[in-house]
Amino acid sequence: MSLHVDTPQKMQLSELVSGLDIEVIGADGSEVVTGCTGFEAVSAGQLCYLSNPAYLENTAIAEGCFCIVSAEIYADFADYFATSVILIAQNPRRAFAQMAQKIYPLRPSSGQIHPTAIIDKTAHIAADVEIGAFCVIGRHVTISSQCVLASHVEISDGVHIAEHCRIASGVKISNSDIGHHVQIAENTV
Repeated sequence: MSLHVDTPQKMQLSELVSGLDIEVIGADGSEVVTGCTGFEAVSAGQLCYLSNPAYLENTAIAEGCFCIVSAEIYADFADYFATSVILIAQNPRRAFAQMAQKIYPLRPSSGQIHPTAIIDKTAHIAADVEIGAFCVIGRHVTISSQCVLASHVEISDGVHIAEHCRIASGVKISNSDIGHHVQIAENTV
């Protein structure tokens, strides 16, 4: 049975940070996290992370979002995050990955290919792969057993995806060899 990245599960902040070494600033834990995304696209209620302060130059952070940062970044840019809930972690990227696994629960895969998917005849797709609506799979692509592609995924020519990978909606992959058990978040390029 393969597994699929489902829609985001709304979670109370206290449950989301449970078991993780994270300091919460600007919240009491009862707030609800509705999903997660990249720093540049975050909106109210969503979780993001920032590990490089250079991104602060051209991006305004959304009011009411949940942003994971290091103690050093928070100390240097506390005013920037005044309208956000701040989660301080030693490794923001790792904390984000751990929380994203809680927000996006796994469900059994259907193993079906949506009729709107466009798959080149030279692609090698394992029989138990699930491919969502409006996916485009290029020439000589290999997608191995128990992989799941959500909707609107684009896989360019020659890409290889190993077993047990989960690729969320809007992902574009080219010039890549994806290893086993990889999860790729929404809209990743």
